[in-house]
Amino acid sequence: MDGGADCMGRMPVCEQRGDWYRPNGSGRTFYIGKRTNGKFCRVYEKGKALGDAKSEWVRVEVEFKSVDRVLPFDLLLNPGQYLAGAYPMFEWIKDTACRIACVKNAVEATYKSTVVWLKRQCGKALAFVAEMEGGAQAALDLVGVKGRVPVRIDRAAPDISQAGVPVHKQERFVLPLDVRIDMSIAAM
Repeated sequence: MDGGADCMGRMPVCEQRGDWYRPNGSGRTFYIGKRTNGKFCRVYEKGKALGDAKSEWVRVEVEFKSVDRVLPFDLLLNPGQYLAGAYPMFEWIKDTACRIACVKNAVEATYKSTVVWLKRQCGKALAFVAEMEGGAQAALDLVGVKGRVPVRIDRAAPDISQAGVPVHKQERFVLPLDVRIDMSIAAM
């Protein structure tokens, strides 16, 4: 790491998990620090964790806890600055920070792994049904479940129409102005 994770001149504990020595597409994770400490970093191959063996999507997470430190409220308002300041190796982030549509990436990776699974597990059977029914559309009409998505995609984007839509642009439910809340009941 060449001092990229130094904390006041001390090297933190580091740990590797996953397919580091014989990569098999299932992904790797690198931990810096201990979860019981005030600062803990996790770097992992998110796309591979979702099943896309060729994905280059890497996720960096830093957990801050009030162990031997006071966490400022500003941490919630400017998380990117605190991520960039967590370790010397992350200083480049503050100059190149950008918004990533995580839901869209998760749906794409899950979709790709679903296609791989479908081909491997059901490909021959679907081809047979398509031939017997006179085409792919007739086979899909016979075996498909309309209006349903696989659980893995549903977890990635509960409302598929919101996949890839930034939170600030998503449709919000607004209470009408004439709705009154009885505060004595709400406090219970």
